[in-house]
Amino acid sequence: MNPSDFAGNFAPIRSEDDSELVVKGRLPVELSGVFYRNGSNPQFDGPEPRHWFLGDGMIHAFFLSGGRARYRNRWVRTPRWTAENDAGRALFSGFGGRRRRAPAPRATKAASPTQTWSGTAAASWPWKNSTARSSWTPTT
Repeated sequence: MNPSDFAGNFAPIRSEDDSELVVKGRLPVELSGVFYRNGSNPQFDGPEPRHWFLGDGMIHAFFLSGGRARYRNRWVRTPRWTAENDAGRALFSGFGGRRRRAPAPRATKAASPTQTWSGTAAASWPWKNSTARSSWTPTT
């Protein structure tokens, strides 16, 4: 993919944020709810070509209530995310495995860290929230 495909509105978000949004116009006070979006969002850049499907899962939420709007985002703490966050750099390559000279991730009961991306779907039940990539184990 072209590097310009990851610029502007398509650039990765490198922080977790929680902020009140400026509303132009007026939101009806009666409008109340949350819109969740889950997508790939890498913590760190790697040397391999980028792809929109690669990266750690990040949940984005837009809250509407009382005529106000708020935005909050959080990375999904998968074993892959935790290992890279602890190392302070990307450890895994593309759709495959660990990069050469990358430390082994800490032990986990979940699937291999290369199989714990969480950037496809989000679900919420009264007892828990979970995210998953179409073909792998959910993260809760």
